[in-house]
Amino acid sequence: MWAGDASGDGREMLARAMLRNHMGLVGPLGANRLVELVDQLTFVGVVAQGLGMALLALLFAGLARSARNPACLRAFAWSNALVSVAAMAVALRYALLEIEQPLSWAAERSTTARVLYTVYLSSKLGALLFLVSGMRIFAGEVPPRRLIRLALGAILLFSTGAAWAIDGLGGALTLQAPLCVLGFGAAAFTLWRLPTARRTFATRLVVVWLCAIALVWLAYAVALGVGPAAVEIAGARPLELLLEYNSHLDLLMGLGLAMGLLMVLLQDQERESAEQDARIGALELRLAQAKRMESIGVLVSGVAHELATPLTAILGYTDQLRGHPPVEVPEATMRIVHDQAQRCRSIVDNLLGFVGNREERREDLELRAVCRRVIEGLQSEAQARGIAVELAPGAVVAMRGDVIGLEQVVTNLVHNAIQAADRNGHVRVFARTDGDQAELCVEDDGPGIPSDVMPRIFEPFFTTRAASGGSGLGLSITHGIVRAHAGSLHAENLSPPARGARFTARLPLLSRGRSLSTPWPRISTRSGAPSWPPSHRPPSKMGPLREPAEQGEVLPVRELRPQSPRTGATSRRMCVIEDDAAVLVLLQAVFDREGWQVEAYGSARAALDALRGGADWTVIVSDVQMPHLSGPQLFAILQRERPELLSRLVFVTGDLGLPELAPLRAHGACRILAKPLDLQKLLEICAQRCEA
Repeated sequence: MWAGDASGDGREMLARAMLRNHMGLVGPLGANRLVELVDQLTFVGVVAQGLGMALLALLFAGLARSARNPACLRAFAWSNALVSVAAMAVALRYALLEIEQPLSWAAERSTTARVLYTVYLSSKLGALLFLVSGMRIFAGEVPPRRLIRLALGAILLFSTGAAWAIDGLGGALTLQAPLCVLGFGAAAFTLWRLPTARRTFATRLVVVWLCAIALVWLAYAVALGVGPAAVEIAGARPLELLLEYNSHLDLLMGLGLAMGLLMVLLQDQERESAEQDARIGALELRLAQAKRMESIGVLVSGVAHELATPLTAILGYTDQLRGHPPVEVPEATMRIVHDQAQRCRSIVDNLLGFVGNREERREDLELRAVCRRVIEGLQSEAQARGIAVELAPGAVVAMRGDVIGLEQVVTNLVHNAIQAADRNGHVRVFARTDGDQAELCVEDDGPGIPSDVMPRIFEPFFTTRAASGGSGLGLSITHGIVRAHAGSLHAENLSPPARGARFTARLPLLSRGRSLSTPWPRISTRSGAPSWPPSHRPPSKMGPLREPAEQGEVLPVRELRPQSPRTGATSRRMCVIEDDAAVLVLLQAVFDREGWQVEAYGSARAALDALRGGADWTVIVSDVQMPHLSGPQLFAILQRERPELLSRLVFVTGDLGLPELAPLRAHGACRILAKPLDLQKLLEICAQRCEA
């Protein structure tokens, strides 16, 4: 199509200048008729090319309105339109030359002729410019608009000057032939450089077609005097004969190129549609997984809360029994009961960590120091398997985060890498900066992550080591902690020939202008972290993931240490509010033993009635989730009626992630403890409240 304009140019020069003058065919009648027939066919070919290119320009322009890459289609539309203009300019010039009575204003060196040559040359070169630009846009290399405008201006100036210097259409063809070779060659090269994924059959076909057009223009250039144009083969001059029929040949090549470009665009659009469908499918899968995890979060939160209260009673009573064991109950038996309860407590802690119902504190830290501490703590495990764990050298990585949570992240990732690495293998840990983010990478040289496991790698309760006691929560908790730090965690297999897997966590660095020495207030992420649904919060402050103890293993037990009774026991007045009878009796017994004067209530409403009736307590220990009147509701009432009592409140709950706890945390006067209760910690806090 972009070669077709050549038809008009060389066509008319050849059909007339060569056949009539150079080949001497003006004498015999048959030769004159042959010339007239060739002239007529040439004129028809040029007009057909102009009309065909105009229709193709309209087609590309129409497709651009709804295409994903409209700039590319608009460039091709302009290219076809300019070819159509060039062909029509040649057809008009050809018609003026064929008039029986030559007109002075249409003579070869007239202004009219030079204007037509200017239109022809500028349109042809502009068409080449838009063709190459469209190819670059298609390849993702969008040329600046200002550069396109400058190039068009240069083409117009060049064409105007050349039109006053050339001698007829032959000169115009001679001038543009090498430029067309370069233009079509550049378009072919741009398309050939596409990434492998975009090299379809259509793109290869168009590359071949563009190269063929460039070769045809090279043949035109040779036929016009650059090279052995006059070489005869069997009495004929093949290159000159090529010029004789170039209008029809160029029309064929132009239409073929246009169809090829449409095929390229359609195949590329199909590829993009397939990729988009794949992305949508992946997003739908992630959405389904998020909904599933949210449902799991609701279940886990409820289960953990329900387990926390009876575990408080179990652990509390076993602590009391161990302090005063009956003769008929062996100490070993009580230790086993206590150890199994501790296992349940560990499971509850991990479940709460998964749904994010734990508090954390953010502080300035150095990530490499965190990695170094964790690696030192895991050296014995690594050495037992013959694994070398290395921290790659690097610069300081200053960031802000929850130290214990990030230690949990590094611990889980390095522990998994040690488990996955081959015996006598290596685990490499990288802590470095990448722009405004910290990057933590853990690599092993094991077999890698199977393709069927990769999509579920961060799914809660999914584990490939169930036989060895894996809970399936380690990577889920790790992923949640990273997300709670506004970061991301990604798993991948190393590229061959390397073996193994790589986990990469990306976390935000300290803000610009800050350093580790700049103090920050310690805050709770409940007020500063992104808002999450109560049923699916990212994990927060976690210690190392607690796995169930092996059968028969005896875990260390922390017994209650009696508090020294204060003088003036009447100043130690305690109110305990708990709707679970077993826990209520336990707390009453524990505080009684420690010398507190305890009043126990099974509901917050009863305790409130006692307060309004004149009761006064040094410390108030209350459950959070209770029927009729909850702990937060009691807090709100006391905030209005008895604000001086707020600092005496200690709330206990099995679900630290309850939204109702936000006002309590925001006020900051009361303490909130998690169930299963650490009774020793509860006693210490109550003693501090009493002293205050």
